[in-house]
Amino acid sequence: MTKKTVDYIQSIRAGLESLPAGPVNQALEYYEEYIADALEAGLSGDEIVAKLGSSEKIVAAIRAEVLINDTEKKPGPVRLMRASGNAFRQVADSAAKASLIMGAIIPIAVAILFYIVSVATFIGAIALTAILVYGMLQIPVIYMAEKFGTAGFALFISVLLVATGIGWWYLANSITRVTMKALRKLTQQTKELPIKNPALSTPNLVMPLRRFSFKKRLPVLLGIGLLGAVLLFSSGLPLRYFSIWNSMKPANLTRLQKEFEPQTVRNISVTTLNSRIVVQQGNTAGLAVSYEQPDWMSGAIEFKDDTLIFRERSNGRLPFMDFIAIHEGMTTVTIEIPEGYVFNNVSLESTGGHITTAIFAKEVRVHTFNGNIRFNSTNRMYTIKVSAPAEKIYVGGVPLEPGSIIDGRLKNRQAILESDNGTIEIDVK
Repeated sequence: MTKKTVDYIQSIRAGLESLPAGPVNQALEYYEEYIADALEAGLSGDEIVAKLGSSEKIVAAIRAEVLINDTEKKPGPVRLMRASGNAFRQVADSAAKASLIMGAIIPIAVAILFYIVSVATFIGAIALTAILVYGMLQIPVIYMAEKFGTAGFALFISVLLVATGIGWWYLANSITRVTMKALRKLTQQTKELPIKNPALSTPNLVMPLRRFSFKKRLPVLLGIGLLGAVLLFSSGLPLRYFSIWNSMKPANLTRLQKEFEPQTVRNISVTTLNSRIVVQQGNTAGLAVSYEQPDWMSGAIEFKDDTLIFRERSNGRLPFMDFIAIHEGMTTVTIEIPEGYVFNNVSLESTGGHITTAIFAKEVRVHTFNGNIRFNSTNRMYTIKVSAPAEKIYVGGVPLEPGSIIDGRLKNRQAILESDNGTIEIDVK
């Protein structure tokens, strides 16, 4: 070979330094053999170089085809962007570039979108599994069935999300392969890339790869998911959550009851997660408290410093009860008081439970997050301040604006009614 042709080959090799040596050597064999045959036929180095074209175009042709073949053989978002971006850069003619972009941009965008969805699904699987593991660790040891059930849910949902993510990834890979085949044809049709080497048109011209076999791991994945489903459903957790979310009354209830002398109770404070609160006057000589306690809750009734206190808390059996509590439960805390008895302060609060009250007190405060409030202000006894979302406040069936104040007959008695998301109904008969 002459110095001219040697420099020419070296220039091509230098332009391909970022690619593995195997594909580069395979692609250059054709040009080295062509030059050797041409020299034997009596052509000079300058004539051979002129006939082959610039080394930059050959570098572009080899790089483009290696990247396209590599992406087609082993698809992925990085390879897709690298191969398509390189192909677009090699086309100088504006019309040819526009044709190339119009033919490839939509499938490329769709494939990238599917890759993003796939990655987001994998991240969601990791995050949700971590949250469930945290919830499992918060469950007391005495509730081992619920611990195993939560662990099973973590396994089941992670397998489900991973399988979904793999499905999106495989779909993106299929689109990428089709796109690479179309991109190869489009780049050849532009005639800007001098692909004269037959070796460049074969998919064997690829980088060394390590293949991941999903099929071999599928039985393991399915086995983990099945184990998780068995642990979850055998624990009874789905049934309990279903009953809460569908406002069904629990089957196993423990009734807590206590009675107090009315004259010793000056204040009432009741807080629940999602049990309903009913405070009503009745034909009773004492003050009676009754609570329907499900097996995932713990209710405490106590009397302290002339104040009747009731608190409903999760006993830890159901993880994430603070979140589940935004939905109304069908258990009830009922307080019955003698007719006409007047308290100093009454405070009623629930996250998801509805509150119904007909009580006499100097000050009444009622607050819910999601639950509704029904308040009886007989003979307009209270001055009432209400706060709730627009179109969710009614006085005697008539809509009222949020933040309104309803003047009462007795100025020294006030009621503050607040609901973040529920409806407030006030009866002023």
